[in-house]
Amino acid sequence: MVVENYDSSFLYLSFFNLRKPPFSLVPDPRLFFPSRRHLQILDILKFSILQGSLISVIVGEPGVGKTQALLTLLERLPQDSYHKVEILNPALSPEEFLKSIFWGMETSHYARGNNQHPIIPRPVRVEESQETSHIGVMERKNLGDISKEETSRANNVTLQDLGLTKDLVLKFLKEKLTELKTKQAKLLLIIDEAQLLPDETLEELRLITNLNEGTDPVIQILLIGQPNLRERLASPKFLPLRQRISVFEELKPLDKDEILPYLWFRINQVSDRPEINFHKNILRTLYKSSKGIPRLINKLMDRALFLAYTKGERVITKKHLKEAKATFENLII
Repeated sequence: MVVENYDSSFLYLSFFNLRKPPFSLVPDPRLFFPSRRHLQILDILKFSILQGSLISVIVGEPGVGKTQALLTLLERLPQDSYHKVEILNPALSPEEFLKSIFWGMETSHYARGNNQHPIIPRPVRVEESQETSHIGVMERKNLGDISKEETSRANNVTLQDLGLTKDLVLKFLKEKLTELKTKQAKLLLIIDEAQLLPDETLEELRLITNLNEGTDPVIQILLIGQPNLRERLASPKFLPLRQRISVFEELKPLDKDEILPYLWFRINQVSDRPEINFHKNILRTLYKSSKGIPRLINKLMDRALFLAYTKGERVITKKHLKEAKATFENLII
């Protein structure tokens, strides 16, 4: 078996007849394990989004697979029907938040594919500010005419620098949504680490949903965060926002009886004939050490495989796991 794009430091992959590390920490939809809870939540979310939910929420402890579930969900949605904008750092003021959506729509693959003349903002002169429409504050340029310096400068200006008030940006977004609607497409706004949203920005989500018209929403929001997001949304001041949430689901760690299938699933995804096995005594130790959290399982198993390789052993045992855990004794695994 050929090891894919890995140097000599990954010789242990050849030892176990693996193409890639089966327990990588990098989220990969190809390695999505269909646990009972994950499958249930994906079905609920997909159905809810396709049915036109305004806001959907996924919460879960760090490492339970929220990003993995998100990537899988996005693959299962109709690719031509959803224009996706993802906010990865939501610790933003309302102005910064709107700016992120603004740039996300202008620089996304969807925008490039459908608009050969992307919008590059320029400052508005005082004398034209009263005469120019909200589209008039934009200057269209061909892709080849946009220098790196211009792009960097544009990405670092504020809405105020552009002469764009919050109201004008909302009007711009509404126009873009109207354009999407004519193409029978929708905007899916994805906000990761949503528990970091400031209160005033969280409230902005309710105002953004007001951009929808009629019974078939064009903008839909997916919030992904840690469990304390539930506590924040429970505050009375967010009642109007809560009323717009159609789905609120929590991802849980794997059950004990899912751990061995999880190990074999990931290994079989990266090998046709793996030369590896597991001793039955590892399950109790692995579950106790990881509490069923996939990220912790991956960290322990990746190290255990390497330790077994250094000893020329292809059966992973409780001893390998204990040694692997010991290497993390000064860290929070």
